[in-house]
Amino acid sequence: MRMFKFVLGKVLGGLFAIAAMVLLVGLWKLQMLPTTLVVLVGVLMALITALVVVLTWTGEGKARMIIGIVLAVIGIVVQSVGAFFVWQTVNALEGFAAGKTETVLVGVYMRADDDRELAADMKFGVLPEGEATDSVIEKLNKDLKSEITCAEYESSVALLEALLKGDL
Repeated sequence: MRMFKFVLGKVLGGLFAIAAMVLLVGLWKLQMLPTTLVVLVGVLMALITALVVVLTWTGEGKARMIIGIVLAVIGIVVQSVGAFFVWQTVNALEGFAAGKTETVLVGVYMRADDDRELAADMKFGVLPEGEATDSVIEKLNKDLKSEITCAEYESSVALLEALLKGDL
């Protein structure tokens, strides 16, 4: 029985230390707490780990062993749950921060009776969209090797009416 208590004490102490390290690494990687606070939590966990080891390591003294086991089990559960949620948060934040490519679709429309290819002498209608429109105009200028003429319209309805009337 004494050997079982001795092994149980070593296993609980080891599990407690591992759970503490996983939680600390997660808190460090999360980078939401000041370094001094993470260090303070680490020192506190190290002291509690030492207490668990002292209480359970030898397996001597029934009350001492029970207190050590209860403290170890509660600590392992709390640290494991905390580590789970901290790592979930770390993974979610890394997912948000990952460099994602945004694709913007821009359409170039022509009347059905207009059988010409895109040319620099054409008049283009644009909406005040910003960067996407500007980059398309730059690409058209580069591809056509000339400056295109653009008329800006306030809405897509006004732009469509101009296209149907033949203004574009």
